[in-house]
Amino acid sequence: MDRISDKRKCMASLAVFRNLYNQKRDVYCVIAEFIKLAIAEKALSSFDLQQMVNIINQDYGFDLPVAVVKRALGKLDFLNKDKSSYTIKIDAVFNYDEIRKDTQTENDENQKAIDLLCLFVEGKTGKSLSLHEKEELCNDFCAFIIDDTNSSQFGEYISQFIIEQSNDKAFVEQLNQIRQGVVIFVGLNYNADYNAVDKLDKQLHIYLDTEIIFHMFGLNGALYKDLFDEFYELVQEVNKKAKTPIIKLRYFAENRDEIESYFRIAERIVRKEEQLNPSKQAMSNIVNGCVDASQVVEKKSELFRMLTEKSITLDSQEHYYDKETNWNYLIDSKPFYEYKDNDTSEKDIDRKVRLLNYISIKRGYKSQAIFRTVGHILLSASKVTFNIAFDKNVRNDNCVPLATSLSFLTNRFWMVLNKGLANLGTLRSINIITKAQIALSSRINDNVGRLFTQFVEEDKQGKFDTDKRKAALAELHKSTVSPDDLNADNTDAYVDVLSVNDINAFIAERELTEAKNKKEHQETLKQMEEMKERYDADLKKRDIHSSEQDAALRKAALQIQSNKNVKEQEDYNTQLSEYNKVMKDFISDHINVKKIYMIAFFYFVFVALLFFAINMIQYGDTVVEKVMKNIFCFIAFAIPWVRPLFKHEIVSNAYKYIICSSYRKQLYEQYEQLYKAKHPEPILKQTSIEEILQELTNNKRTVE
Repeated sequence: MDRISDKRKCMASLAVFRNLYNQKRDVYCVIAEFIKLAIAEKALSSFDLQQMVNIINQDYGFDLPVAVVKRALGKLDFLNKDKSSYTIKIDAVFNYDEIRKDTQTENDENQKAIDLLCLFVEGKTGKSLSLHEKEELCNDFCAFIIDDTNSSQFGEYISQFIIEQSNDKAFVEQLNQIRQGVVIFVGLNYNADYNAVDKLDKQLHIYLDTEIIFHMFGLNGALYKDLFDEFYELVQEVNKKAKTPIIKLRYFAENRDEIESYFRIAERIVRKEEQLNPSKQAMSNIVNGCVDASQVVEKKSELFRMLTEKSITLDSQEHYYDKETNWNYLIDSKPFYEYKDNDTSEKDIDRKVRLLNYISIKRGYKSQAIFRTVGHILLSASKVTFNIAFDKNVRNDNCVPLATSLSFLTNRFWMVLNKGLANLGTLRSINIITKAQIALSSRINDNVGRLFTQFVEEDKQGKFDTDKRKAALAELHKSTVSPDDLNADNTDAYVDVLSVNDINAFIAERELTEAKNKKEHQETLKQMEEMKERYDADLKKRDIHSSEQDAALRKAALQIQSNKNVKEQEDYNTQLSEYNKVMKDFISDHINVKKIYMIAFFYFVFVALLFFAINMIQYGDTVVEKVMKNIFCFIAFAIPWVRPLFKHEIVSNAYKYIICSSYRKQLYEQYEQLYKAKHPEPILKQTSIEEILQELTNNKRTVE
């Protein structure tokens, strides 16, 4: 949507577009409604195809291809067609009032938001905006909402304004309706088959840039991970819906090497050989919790393991520049060195251009105007990459860029899956608050990164002592922010850093702020102390008047408490005595001492008799004695075989009880606990003086 002429018209039209689509579920019927409005407002009796395309795009801020408008015209039965010319039938009757009213309503609502934004910016800057500045602010705001890629001088204010309005549900819903309109509308671009706007039936290889891989692993925070997970889930659904998987996720060897280099720096930071840049959230999350370099290596291994689990594989092509025919697709990186900043070197530009060259070579002569046939695209989160990919010398008009964002692919796959608008609001990528959080945190962290770079250079020159170095680093760390952490109540605490361009000014400003906060804190403490003194004085006066009454009341309460507690102690002692008696009977029932001694005695007698009998017949020669001897031998032989058939615990436990005092104690405790588990002990209740005082006070009120 690069050629939108009037972004305010586009915002209103997209909101209406979204609402009409929700009713009709056919983009061409929706566009036909706008054609009706155009015919009525222009009082047309005839027109040609290109004329209508121009009217639709200029008056309603769209950027519709000719083929789309042509198909939408076919939905109107009150038109006569002659080649590319159309005339309205004499008896034609059609209703356009509703869409006109809806468009005007949306325009009015959007204007209210723009007026509030102007007041917000004037409040933040402390000066009135000129008409020209208001127009620029309006254009920047509209571009932000409809995902126009134009840079914005008011970007920080727009993002902060949206975040601070996040609790206004009507406001957020209004902007999100426009963004949902973008999701539907974007399906009309980069498409040749307008009978199947949301069709995706050919292989598409998506190459993940390094930052996207960090999103996947959660190194850039929970919000970015959620955005990647939304995208990945839709990829899985598209592949499941197709007969064979048509979307393949890849990454280049350059991304692998960059990740390896990133983790090597993390190892150096953990070993205290290098200073952590606080603006690099991914690096902060890598080193957090690592006490030695081996833990960094473990995190790196886990990242590559996750890539494998998600079937995100390394690009298998090894050579790109070896064929002369491939040179036709190459981009020269030198013209883009102007995009470098403190965080981006010429070497970084070369690497970004190299990845785009790989995509260009892989596409070859495939039509770049049709999304479903491009075959290859780079998924990135780099502003520099997008600036190069969308440059007019790299990308022709209406052609699919070499690189795209998570939100674009997520939205496209959503429509491919025909999920409709009912659940579109659940996507975080479509939510205007998410976009504002990402945009503002990115600006803040970029500026912190620039300040850190200047700090490192000046520190090398010895301009900071130890205390000042520590203080500066602490303030830089506090000034960075994750998108997840920005909300309606705390944006002011972070945006101050955006106005600072020099590290020394930053340090001085923070020192002033700290001194001011300290002074305000001391004044607050002084005020609180004065309030406490006044309160204590008032309390003392009241205490003098009521002290005698309180003393008398407390004396009576102490006497009542003493009487009650004596009675409660007596009741408790009676209950405890009865409880212990019953528990003792319970234990006696389960531990029959008489039975235990009887078992032990009879077993002893049996063994003794057996012993004497064997000795009596040991030397006997009579037949009876020989028989008896054989019987005892058989018994002795049978004992090992018969013994397992009988429980011996009764006898062994009896002897353990008689001989071992610890076993007796254990047995008593076992049955004591068993009894207490079923019958809780009595509880001694002691009445507190406060309870008595409360009771007396209540009685006094009742009497009064």
